[in-house]
Amino acid sequence: MIASGSKPRPLPIPGAEHMITSDELLSDRALPVSATFIGGGVISFELGHLYARAGIKVMILEALPQLLPAVVATYEGDIVGRNIVEGSKHGPNYEGMATAVYTVPALAAVGLTEAAPTQKELAVDVPVNDMLGRFSAKTDAETVAWSKIIVDRPTDRIVGAHFVDRQGQELINVFGLTIKFGITAHQLKDHVYAYPTFSADINHMFAHTA
Repeated sequence: MIASGSKPRPLPIPGAEHMITSDELLSDRALPVSATFIGGGVISFELGHLYARAGIKVMILEALPQLLPAVVATYEGDIVGRNIVEGSKHGPNYEGMATAVYTVPALAAVGLTEAAPTQKELAVDVPVNDMLGRFSAKTDAETVAWSKIIVDRPTDRIVGAHFVDRQGQELINVFGLTIKFGITAHQLKDHVYAYPTFSADINHMFAHTA
């Protein structure tokens, strides 16, 4: 198996001579007044966030309607290695695989977005909670913190979760497990969590559900 990694690909479009890649950006000592990032992936958000905090006007362009998922190369490489050693009997399972973006505020997501169930003709409940008063947000003195959970109404199964909160980057893995193993919203809500912990905030995310 040859895993040579990846590198940014120059775009064959007018004005390409004025573009630099993410690799070159990290070594560029001269800061521009404004910058446009092409591609709404994690790298664009994280580097764009650094530029914005330095006072640079940032725009991110993406053809798709939402943030692109994070890289899963390590997971896929492990499957390839196991198949080489044990035979071709392992396949990838992307269900419940989460994405985290290390910005301020931090972003985390797993599963379906709020718009996706409409496209799939699913009936869902979408509890949205302001998390500023909760332990996880207070610990980090967050100024913006909220959660949005997507619940399939007929089965009570969680099909998506989204966080704007630094601790959401940890909590999102709990919701990844619920999606992967079919744990219901009520099972997650009724669980008794150690307190004070960040996971204890999960109880409050379903406070307004029956």
